[in-house]
Amino acid sequence: MNDNLKKLIFSFSSALHFNSLKKINPQKLIFPFYHAVSDEVPIHLENLYPIKSVNEFVKDLDFLVKNYNVVDFEKVKAHLNGSNIIVKPSFFLSFDDGLSEVYDIIAPILKQKGVPAAFFVNSDFVDNKDLFYRYKLSIILSQKNKLSDLENYLKSVGVFNSSLEKTLNIQDKNVSDVLKIAAEFLNIDFYDYLKKYKPYMTINQLKELSDNGFVIGAHSKSHLLYEKIGVDEQLSQTIDSLNFIVENFNPLHKLFAFPFSDNGIKMEFFEKLFSENIVDFTFGTAGIKKDSFAMNIQRIPMENGNSAKKNLKYQYFYYFLRSLLNKNVIER
Repeated sequence: MNDNLKKLIFSFSSALHFNSLKKINPQKLIFPFYHAVSDEVPIHLENLYPIKSVNEFVKDLDFLVKNYNVVDFEKVKAHLNGSNIIVKPSFFLSFDDGLSEVYDIIAPILKQKGVPAAFFVNSDFVDNKDLFYRYKLSIILSQKNKLSDLENYLKSVGVFNSSLEKTLNIQDKNVSDVLKIAAEFLNIDFYDYLKKYKPYMTINQLKELSDNGFVIGAHSKSHLLYEKIGVDEQLSQTIDSLNFIVENFNPLHKLFAFPFSDNGIKMEFFEKLFSENIVDFTFGTAGIKKDSFAMNIQRIPMENGNSAKKNLKYQYFYYFLRSLLNKNVIER
């Protein structure tokens, strides 16, 4: 869907009544998800997507609690397995990337309000061992007064012939060489950044969250865009990260959330994982939609600069429009 059409649908949905939209939607269980919450957006996030402030997140959470039942994953699992245990609109939260704000800010708020959640982590990044390439991109783009010189330098060495932001702002692991050259030019040491700012949670922090009843799930090893890699690497990234979760947290539920999205994932990927009991449920990011593979659950991105109410009104209305065309099921 192009941006203009999305803006038009969003504008129209904003004028509609939330409860009316919620009542006509058959999806009783929704899965909103975030990455971080902070009043001071860290450099590695500031150039990627809008981050909710603490006050904005609390307002989102209060809205969800007021308008939906709070359910833990035991009830979610029973419902997804066909028990019909959830009859009223309910929600289950999750957070991606295993960022330190989860431990420092988000989890205490959730505990205070009695809201369960799942935290999906990349096994290569736990304990700040490495940094997601898109976070490296954000750090580079923060050097705004040096970007013109950097762009000229990258062109002179034949790395690319487009604009810096357009070239680097792609969801592809192949930018790693460009990022390395750019970091050297700007005198940025990503490992020093990891040591100084500690953007990710530690294994001990995650174990504490697990002991407190939160679900810890896998999010791949290094957060590659699965659409850009072959099925063998998809499986390797997924299985290795799930093994890390099982070995360290012995979870009741083996959960995996796709990095970026599950666009282009073929049925053979799911058949391999589920036939060998490697995972219990997987999660995409396509909003309120159904999936032709029943154990793959679609979540709602909440970091688009809008309140939970406005975001969900858009999701409900978009679902309604697609239902008129019988296009609410993702086919594999």
